[in-house]
Amino acid sequence: MMSKVALKTLRMTPFWLIRQSCGISTSCCMRGATWVPETPLQEMPKDFKENPERDIVNFPHPVRKMFPPKTRLGFIPDSWFNAFYDITGVTGPYLLTGGLALFIVQKELLGASHEMTILVTRLALIVFLARKFGHYFARFFEAGLADEEIFKRTIVEKRQSLLRESIDDCKMKIDAYKAIVPMIYDAKRENLALQLEADYRHRLAFAHAEVKKRLDYMAEVVAVKRKYQARNMVDWIVKEVVLMIEHIKIVRSAIQVVKAITPELERATLQQCIQRLQELSGRPGFNV
Repeated sequence: MMSKVALKTLRMTPFWLIRQSCGISTSCCMRGATWVPETPLQEMPKDFKENPERDIVNFPHPVRKMFPPKTRLGFIPDSWFNAFYDITGVTGPYLLTGGLALFIVQKELLGASHEMTILVTRLALIVFLARKFGHYFARFFEAGLADEEIFKRTIVEKRQSLLRESIDDCKMKIDAYKAIVPMIYDAKRENLALQLEADYRHRLAFAHAEVKKRLDYMAEVVAVKRKYQARNMVDWIVKEVVLMIEHIKIVRSAIQVVKAITPELERATLQQCIQRLQELSGRPGFNV
């Protein structure tokens, strides 16, 4: 079967128009000239993702045929003739067609004129030319289809090889990523553990510094308190010692004074006091 590109190219040629106009079958007009691809058409894959609403069992995908259905005169399906074989034989469809044409002409359903003979003559000439020289035209217009198909197939194969290489590279990258991802997670865990350890050590150092400051403060407070206590104790002891020394001095001086008083000095002092009292008693307003 011709590919879509070849069929489209052939439909653009005058030969295709001639074949369609004169009703020539594919087998008679293109014998030995039509290029047929080497590989059959690809069917729809079984695992093709289809809409879940479609019933693939009762309504399967249509199969793309390798060759077009057989036709008679280039446009009449062959299945129409097969229906008459069991009843009228091989010539039945042609007799039916001819009789129907004669019936239409006889009943003047189709008006016959002098131009009809020209039409029949031209159709006969076109059929003769198509049968005689049609395959030459087909070969001429299909000369580059094989090379074009090979060129396109080469491009497709190169593209497929490139895609396969890309797929292999992607698989290698995926495998590499699969091997690297656990290492990345381990590195992240280790990094997180190091961050936690560093934060713990920072907090521990901060706590140590704060505790040391407080202990130093308490030690300084205790040292200052002891210093002032010792100073106060020394001052108090020195003061008490000085007071005791002064008291001792006073006591000693008193003892010395007492020892210095003699009986004569005592009598003299007593006599002096009596005299003084007498003097005072002689003053007016002084009563003893």
